[in-house]
Amino acid sequence: MRIIVADDEYFARKAIVQMIADWDPDIEIIEAEDGAAALEAVETLSPELLLTDIRMPGMDGIRLAALIQERGLRTPVAIISGFDDFSYAQQAIKYKVENYLLKPIDRQELYPLLDRWKYLQARSREAARESALADAVYGEETTGAELVAEPGLYAQTAVIRSSSGRLAALTKSAKEWIAKRCVDGLIVPDKHEAGLLVIWACYRSESMDETGGLKFMCDTYVRQAAEEAGETVTAAGVSSLFTEPHRLEEAYKQAKTAALQSALTEGGQTVQGTELAAQYPYDALALREWTDAFRRKTDKLQAQEAVEMIRQWLDEAVARSYSAFMLQDWFATVVNLLNALAGRLPGDAGTGFIAWRGLFEYASPKALGDDLAAWLHKIVERVKENESKADIVEHLKQYVDENYKSRIVLEELAASAYFVDPSYLSRLFKRKCGMGFAQYVLTVRMQKAKRILERDPSLSVADVATEVGFNDYSYFIQMYKKVYGETPGKFRSGHSPGGQP
Repeated sequence: MRIIVADDEYFARKAIVQMIADWDPDIEIIEAEDGAAALEAVETLSPELLLTDIRMPGMDGIRLAALIQERGLRTPVAIISGFDDFSYAQQAIKYKVENYLLKPIDRQELYPLLDRWKYLQARSREAARESALADAVYGEETTGAELVAEPGLYAQTAVIRSSSGRLAALTKSAKEWIAKRCVDGLIVPDKHEAGLLVIWACYRSESMDETGGLKFMCDTYVRQAAEEAGETVTAAGVSSLFTEPHRLEEAYKQAKTAALQSALTEGGQTVQGTELAAQYPYDALALREWTDAFRRKTDKLQAQEAVEMIRQWLDEAVARSYSAFMLQDWFATVVNLLNALAGRLPGDAGTGFIAWRGLFEYASPKALGDDLAAWLHKIVERVKENESKADIVEHLKQYVDENYKSRIVLEELAASAYFVDPSYLSRLFKRKCGMGFAQYVLTVRMQKAKRILERDPSLSVADVATEVGFNDYSYFIQMYKKVYGETPGKFRSGHSPGGQP
């Protein structure tokens, strides 16, 4: 770590250098006699802190701070000034000066500043490493090699779920655990799932995996959480040991799947990634048979029976320790089938499709079952309601067939007979029949008129118009020709008894 001390007064500069050396003998201290030399040192050496006097020949401390900001240099600046210069030094606020120290400087003023600087530097380095860890576990722009402090270490990743109120305590405990037992380690929140922590730790010996590594830490935390909360509120998974930094993403995925498996396990026990394939089965045939039976229930809108199937499957998944991969596939299947059922609803009656949700959002299999049951009941209820309303259309068609001679107004029927909004009934009718209501009434009347013209030559065309509900004789002829391409009279002359025109 480097600090630059810039002061044209030799003895004042040496006094500051000695105090810094006494504070931490490992600090690299660079001296500068003026502002120009200090600026050059900042640009070439990128120190972590610059302590500069305010009055120096050539370039004073204010101008130096201004140039550091203008050139985009990241070195923080602290101004040293005499009492008479203090108001002048305050001008440096706009140049993001870190602090002001009055001459003559004593240790009681300097050391708190250095302590704060050291803390901020440590936090900055930790934040950078946490960012690098996050990039590595999600496969983004880094291999994770820069995280490893020394070669030959064994690395392991854990994923723990906890209630939001316990995450801060868990993070603190994990950091203390890593500091005492591990060579290195980092903790970051999972960016895809709320309530999850990703913990990465390095050991010198692979025996740590069984004698005090992340699994032991997870077991301890899970047990404490269960005792304090009175119930299992956690899920924890631990990856295999890896010596290759580039396998951080693989370790993360393994630990996260193991944590999901833990959520399915009675008692919330920590699950190791090495156990996933051997101890937790994936029964593809059982899943396929269940899916076929569940589809039949939902197709028939048998909501209660379908809900019972969901709950029974989740109970069986826990009892038989089904694989977390099987649970994920089952969950995706149920969501897809429910969305297919919702697809039977028209746009104006729809519930909206179920968006994919991470399984870690559910505290337990029961909570997952409750959520799916609620969605299923809601969708089935809407489908039944919509299909019962669709029967209105059949009734309305029957009404037209029986009352085509009379005045028929959709708005009046909607209000007095069906008690629905007229615009909704109009849309429903058109969607069901493929034509608007007025067009349907006209079609029915034209069909009736054509039939009368063919079968009853004793009625005049005017009588036929009245018979099928037209009060305007001319309009009837106009509509008949529009529908059939010829006038009623011409049609009749071409279809008179005996086939004579």
